[in-house]
Amino acid sequence: SPPPPSLPPPSPPPPSPPPEFGCLEFEVMTNVRELTKTVNGNEVIGQWCSEGGRRTNPEACNNAYATTFPSNAFAPGYFSTPPIYRAPNVREQRQRCVHNNLEGDAARCSMDSKQYQCAV
Repeated sequence: SPPPPSLPPPSPPPPSPPPEFGCLEFEVMTNVRELTKTVNGNEVIGQWCSEGGRRTNPEACNNAYATTFPSNAFAPGYFSTPPIYRAPNVREQRQRCVHNNLEGDAARCSMDSKQYQCAV
């Protein structure tokens, strides 16, 4: 009888995708929209990823996020209201801050385009 056909060696398993980043993981990060900045000499609430020294600090950048809904345009005063009194408080849209890992003038801390809808 003919010899059995030889089987190809088993292929390695495909690389697993990175675990999905979830809303709960934002809890340990800094919400930059809660932080103050100076505008025309006045302290106001509402930084973005690029502010507060995060451009030159990749670790601080990657540990931050911005709440992009509700926004001040949609809900004026939202960020200056204590969280427990905020409305609407059904969900928040959050976007991570990501650093481009470059140094000097090329360094950037910007908002990731992926939007997370998080219950609050």
